[in-house]
Amino acid sequence: MENTGFTKKIYLVGGAVRDGLLGLPIKDKDYVAVGYTQDDFLHLRKVGKNFPVYLVDKYTQIALARRESKVAKGYNGFCYEIENITLYEDLKRRDLTINAMALDESSGEIIDPFKGREDLANKVLKHTSLSFCEDPLRVIRIARFRAKFGELWQIHPRTKALIATMKESLAELEPNRLYQEIAILLHYEKSYLFFQTLLDLGVLDRVFPFIYSLNSLKIGFDNIEISVFDYIMKVLEVLKAGGELLKLSTLYYYLFLEFLANPSLSPRQREESFEKHLDIQIPKTLKKSMFLLMNNHQKIKTLWHSDDLEILNVLESFKRNKNLLQCQIRFFYAQESVYCLYSKQSLQLPVKRIWKIFYAIGNYSPVSWIENTIPKPSRKMIQEHILQEKLKIIRAFKAKNAFLCKKAL
Repeated sequence: MENTGFTKKIYLVGGAVRDGLLGLPIKDKDYVAVGYTQDDFLHLRKVGKNFPVYLVDKYTQIALARRESKVAKGYNGFCYEIENITLYEDLKRRDLTINAMALDESSGEIIDPFKGREDLANKVLKHTSLSFCEDPLRVIRIARFRAKFGELWQIHPRTKALIATMKESLAELEPNRLYQEIAILLHYEKSYLFFQTLLDLGVLDRVFPFIYSLNSLKIGFDNIEISVFDYIMKVLEVLKAGGELLKLSTLYYYLFLEFLANPSLSPRQREESFEKHLDIQIPKTLKKSMFLLMNNHQKIKTLWHSDDLEILNVLESFKRNKNLLQCQIRFFYAQESVYCLYSKQSLQLPVKRIWKIFYAIGNYSPVSWIENTIPKPSRKMIQEHILQEKLKIIRAFKAKNAFLCKKAL
């Protein structure tokens, strides 16, 4: 039912309506105000540069009903109208039919002009109108929704055909907006479906050219050869809701291998090479953690064959950060669990022993030694003492057992 008389009415819209019908938990609530003006919401904090959005609380916001039209390239290339806009017009501008429903909370009536409930029941992702193609980010969003809901959900054939016409416009995607979408989807258990969906739609090469290139790289096993792309999709599946660090490291690790294996490159040169092979704009802190995990992966695998100093350098590279070491171990086992699907050999890490060494060298303090040493030791002497004591700790643990052992499956 369309609000044609512009009677003042506020409706719950978008994801909250969709997730409510699917029986999913609802955290954020978006409302649209029909028949209202900005003067009606002067008591609320206004956010948004392009059109009025008002914050009710941390999880609730209200926007004036609006009509939009594309006037220039990019996310900000839209013109908005907020006067005399009907509910139907506001819903029509939304990306997918399942997101173009409104709920009148006072009566419980669901306004569904584009048959979103039917598409929910049939597990179909379908564009609301031809305005879908005005924003290339919607291609990313439709792939993200499939990753969120699962492989049983399919993209409508007409929507696929529309996306095929949008390939060139994908170059307009802004790196920061793309990263925001990626940051959300990497917390989904089936985030691998996002990349597989973009590949199936024929647009992965336009959005993630480096990840797309993994299709042409092969990993050879005893009796089979598979693409690196297929391999890392399986690793992502193993990681489930592993988050950004583990999954981004998985996605880019094999692109980084050639730089890791080049002994002529300094650590800084390797890091610079790694950054050049990123398809998206990743926060600096996260990039450094990714670099650490990728750089340490082969070292962890061959730790037993390393000397004591190399072992110390690897463990101290985490700077006493327990979460990073935990991620390194998870990264190892995610890779290994897929590797052993195709190989007769697998590596095992003695995790408890690694943690004991990690805590032992992290907790060592030279205070007692300094206080009992006469004359007072120099800074260089203290540093050498700490190094030797930590190496003693490692030797003591190594004497008890091996770090890594091979076992036949």
